[in-house]
Formats: sequence, structure tokens, C-alpha cells
Amino acid sequence: MDATNLGATYAWSSGETSPSISASQSGIYNVTVDLTGCIATDAMQLNVVQPTSIDLGSDVSLCADDQALFAVAVPNSTYLWSTGATVGSISVNSTSTVWVQVTQSGVCVVSDTVDVLVQPMPSVELGADQTVCAGTTITLDATNLGATYAWSTGETSSSISASQSGIYTVTVDLNGCIATDAMQLNVVQPASIDLGPDVNLCIGDQAVFAVAAPNASYLWSTGATAGTITVNSTATIWVQVTQSGVCVVSDTVEVFVLDPGSVDLGPDVVACQGDGAILDATLRTRATCGAQERPARRSRPQVAAHTLLWSLWRAAPRKMPCR
Repeated sequence: MDATNLGATYAWSSGETSPSISASQSGIYNVTVDLTGCIATDAMQLNVVQPTSIDLGSDVSLCADDQALFAVAVPNSTYLWSTGATVGSISVNSTSTVWVQVTQSGVCVVSDTVDVLVQPMPSVELGADQTVCAGTTITLDATNLGATYAWSTGETSSSISASQSGIYTVTVDLNGCIATDAMQLNVVQPASIDLGPDVNLCIGDQAVFAVAAPNASYLWSTGATAGTITVNSTATIWVQVTQSGVCVVSDTVEVFVLDPGSVDLGPDVVACQGDGAILDATLRTRATCGAQERPARRSRPQVAAHTLLWSLWRAAPRKMPCR
């Protein structure tokens, strides 16, 4: 503060007598200036503002989709952020250097700076739930470079093999950013089907074949899609059973329709008592009894020829002249 007047004397409220003084403390400063008996005085008030310390904290590492909140509060102040904001707080969700400048009472300016680093989130996709046939093994892969893994099975590798029914979950930690996923595996135990042994039928007879499996669809060699079919002709019969759309089992059976041929004992015979007659009922196997259709893997008994001999030594139903 300067009260210089050439040739004058000075009396400051601080006790100093120089024409000017330095002031750094709050208070009212006055001065009396005497210039050859002529007196002048003046006064002024000095307000010294103590700047408030601000601290945005340590540098911040965020996961994608997260955000950091920064706030400062100083009385009688204005704010200017690196983002251009002029309020007391801001949110940041991108990698950047964040600073704030605080002006107190229009005179004190303080600032602070912090770095924000946004880390990528691990990508985890185990896929849709699956249904597989027993004996099938699938691979569940959660690989993210540099990450650690925790599976519901207790395994810690980036990928695992699964062959049992259950819900499989994984937690992936990539630089503190956590992602999880889960999938359900349904393992179907295939039903055992058996059409039974090969079948021999007589003409006019029929064979019924039936299968039953839970959650299954059927396809027969005849084109039928029901659980049961009826067969009355020589054929190779197979059925394919598909369970839950994944397990396929099948069986095959041979059906043979046998034709014994005809029997002809001839016309009626009248014989004298004590005489005899020979009746021949020989059955001859026909070549069309399905032999050509029999697969090499199966063997079939052949229809043997039989001869029936009848001897009549008693009285015949009708008489004829005796010799």
C-alpha cells in the first residue's frame, strides 16, 4: 500500500512510518500523512482468502459401461472442468485426463488432475442351452486374453469339456472387470429297442412290431411314423428311433411268409375189407418262400418235405366188387 507524498511524514495503523507498506493479513489498514502540518488520512480493508485444497483422488480404472464421479465443493467459488462443465461435479465414462480449476472469491485459483482409464469388458458367450446324446462331449470356451476364470465345476482353465447334464457357469475376470455366463446341458440316455428275432409267418398271418421311447419320433422301413406297424409280407423291417432330436437308435428284423403249397390226396377210394390204399400228402417247398431275400448275416431253416402215408385196412365208406 502506497501513500507517498514528497516531503511528508507517515503514520500507519500497523506502526510503520514509511511512505508504503506491504500487507498480507486480513484487516483494516489506515494511514495518516502530514505534509508541513497539512493532514490527510485514508483507510482500506484487506480480506485475505485462504485457498481450499482440492483433491480429485487417485487415478481411476473403470470397466466399460461404468462411470466415475468427480466432485469438488468450495465456498464462494466457480469451477471449470476439462470437459467444459462449470458445475461442482461431473461423470466420466471414457479414457481421459480430467482436471478442474477452482476460483475462490474471484482471486484464489486451485486445480487438480486425475487420469481415467476405461478397461474393456471380457466377452463371454457360452452359447445357447444344448441337448446331446449320451457319450457326446462338448467344449465350453470363455477365452479372453489375460483373464482369469472360475467355472462352476471348480476348473480354472479358459475352456472346459462337458458331458454330464447340468448348468455350467463361468466368471471371467479381466483386469478387475467381471463378466459371467451360463448354459444348461441336457444329456439324453438313448433307449434300447429290440424288434425281437426274425419271424416266419404262414400266408394270411401277420406280425405286429412295436417300440416305445420317451420324447421320440419313429421312422419305419415301410414309411410309417407311428410306434407300431403290422407286417404280412416277406420283408426286411427296420425302425429308426430319434429321441429328443439327438439320439438315434435302430433295429432290424427279417419277416418271411412261407407257402407250403397244395395237398391233393386224389379222388375218393372204395376198397374191399382187408385190402389197403396208399394216400400221398407230400409237401414240396416252393422256391419263392423268401429265400432270395434272406440276408447273408442270418440263417433260416428250410421247410422240409413231408410224406404222410395212410394205410387203410378197415372197411371203406363205400363198397366195391370184391375179387
